[in-house]
Amino acid sequence: MEDGRKIKMSYPSAIIASIVAIVVFCVVSVVFGVMPVEALPSNYTGAALGSLIGALITLILLRGQTAVVEEKGKNIRILEKKVEIFHNYINAIWKFWEDPKITIEEFQNLTSQYYQNIMIYLKDKDRLAVIGRALTMMGKKIDKNTYDDTQELRENIVKIVNTLSAEIDLGGQINTAIMDDHDKILFPILFRNMLQDELNKKLKTSGFEKGEYKIIKEGGYDRKFITFKMEKFPDVFLAIWVGGGVKKTEMTFLPSDELDAKLRRRREYKGGFRCRFDLKKYPVDLSEPIPGDEDNSTAPPLDFTNGESIQVFRERKRDFPSTLAKRVLYYLSEDKERNLGEVEEFLEKELEQVEAK
Repeated sequence: MEDGRKIKMSYPSAIIASIVAIVVFCVVSVVFGVMPVEALPSNYTGAALGSLIGALITLILLRGQTAVVEEKGKNIRILEKKVEIFHNYINAIWKFWEDPKITIEEFQNLTSQYYQNIMIYLKDKDRLAVIGRALTMMGKKIDKNTYDDTQELRENIVKIVNTLSAEIDLGGQINTAIMDDHDKILFPILFRNMLQDELNKKLKTSGFEKGEYKIIKEGGYDRKFITFKMEKFPDVFLAIWVGGGVKKTEMTFLPSDELDAKLRRRREYKGGFRCRFDLKKYPVDLSEPIPGDEDNSTAPPLDFTNGESIQVFRERKRDFPSTLAKRVLYYLSEDKERNLGEVEEFLEKELEQVEAK
């Protein structure tokens, strides 16, 4: 070793060094009388040539073996790095399967990784072109969320994942038909969460607690509601009907179990439905557009117990969570006859009468 580096000898240098060593040995042997000069041609030539040839063969084999080992180690290191980079890219792009919508920031990150990493480690030009075209198509879907847009986005995600999988010889290929079947199963759950998140964002500063799904047995149905407790009146909650015989997506105010019992006693009510408040302008039909509504069409009943109903939202109204939240906020804050101030004033008088009896 010299300065931490291995000294490598070339084949010509090794041959010259061997010849010089043989000449030196012969001269020393003759000068010091180790063997007579007459004996050198017959006794020594064969042995010297045999040693020289043996040494050269050993050198060639060792050099060849060393080169193979070094090349193998280099290829293993490159493959390990390649697998790591491709796996990270697949993870990054797979996030769009969970939320099939891409932003400009996310697209910029994907293209940046493509130029910095994928292009360096992917030698196959055809595969590189497939990924490049797929990214271009994904870029055309930035901030778009229609059913057709999300389907095209996912198709290009699958192209990229399958191409990278083939490049590192994983063997697995994603089937888009199977993905679509799984999406039909997952969508109602994801859509329900999207609805709740959008409503929570809009109502968090309007005097309501975080929403939850609630099942209330009414009229022979297990009716499903998204409910939001009122901070000012803990026994009253805003309720949006989303399943169990729903005819249209309605919003109203309902009493808690305890308050419902008090209202029943006061009114001598024995019906199968929860005792409603006598609100003149409620329930409100959230299926219909509001002034300035971007979605200026009537929405079908939002019924999570009906697969066909949810399929309509999956294919044609994926942005309905945002639309619904805007309509709810409109009636609570802008509509003069249904706004929250009017509701709270009515509830305050109503609850005083209930407690007084």
